[in-house]
Amino acid sequence: MDGPEDLLKEQAVFMLGRQPFRIDLLNQIDGVEFAGAWERRVVSEFDGISVPFISLEDYVANKRAAGRKKDAIRP
Repeated sequence: MDGPEDLLKEQAVFMLGRQPFRIDLLNQIDGVEFAGAWERRVVSEFDGISVPFISLEDYVANKRAAGRKKDAIRP
């Protein structure tokens, strides 16, 4: 990352750490719009820090939109 403007680039991915402990930060995902996902977010607390996560509903929508066989959600 060269600077904060990189966060605004379309489909930007930021990788923190190394496999198998790497965390990928995505600024955009398929099948989900930010405004709706933000309203449906789930907030958990870890050591006194609130951390927002995508809702299960939006997670499933994203996996379906991605269309990867390994992400197929079985009924």
